[in-house]
Amino acid sequence: MAEKTYNITGIITCIVGDETLSIIETMPNFAPFACECRTPDVTIYTDEPAEKVCLKTIDLIYQYTDERAKNELFTTSEGYLFVSTLPDGRQFFVRYAAGSHEIYTTACASPDALLFSLWIAFTLLSVWKNALAIHTSCIVYEEKAVLFLGESGTGKSTHTRLWIENAPDSFLLNDDSPFLKIENGQIMVYGSPWSGKTPCYRNEKYPLKAIVRLSQAPYNKIQKLDLLNGFGAVYPSCTPHFAGNEVLTDKMTEILSEVMQQTPVYSLVCLPNVDAAVLARKTVFIKTKF
Repeated sequence: MAEKTYNITGIITCIVGDETLSIIETMPNFAPFACECRTPDVTIYTDEPAEKVCLKTIDLIYQYTDERAKNELFTTSEGYLFVSTLPDGRQFFVRYAAGSHEIYTTACASPDALLFSLWIAFTLLSVWKNALAIHTSCIVYEEKAVLFLGESGTGKSTHTRLWIENAPDSFLLNDDSPFLKIENGQIMVYGSPWSGKTPCYRNEKYPLKAIVRLSQAPYNKIQKLDLLNGFGAVYPSCTPHFAGNEVLTDKMTEILSEVMQQTPVYSLVCLPNVDAAVLARKTVFIKTKF
């Protein structure tokens, strides 16, 4: 069985599976993260038969359905089982024993489904190593990362584009799912192989400077949030399938609480224009102009 190692958020991850790796090699997502380390921190066994991956479920703790799939996370006698059902009826499964360094998935013929199954697998593995996925668009400026959060359609990607177009030397780290990680007491932001519709796959990390939650308005206004409201602004953008399980939620909250203690969180109500990007940058970096 073919296997290959990747350095994702500083976690050496071995992916095992002939079919999976043959698909991965056709995509740009994982190439920047490839490494030669032979002693992985975690292992994802893919292309496993369904009868090996599936266990009897106990409780449904997460369910989400959209045009792409019906997604469900269950508890089992040993941990968790994630089930995704595609519109054509095909399913893929991810099985994880809580706290383990190994995880098992079935094969995914669709590249999109494969990426999603690997993201689910990695989020379940990495949270125990103090790394947390967050749905955000992330820019880097002056060697510091800024996260822009918001519901779909609020203009995260537009805002980061305007920032980058008008702030020299700024660039996009990830446009969908970077990871927050606590390292030696410091909050770092890592790029990842999962960047939504924007092909931005940087194997880089930067200290977190600030978090900004966006919402649309007919004017531009920014304000710093207190600890409680800041937590409320960030929490909805964290890994959604953890929310229905006490163990996963506690671990997610532990990481997020440390982030909140070290990081300013802002609310930016704004128009999709350059003035909003100027206002955000002036506030976060305490500068007067681009």
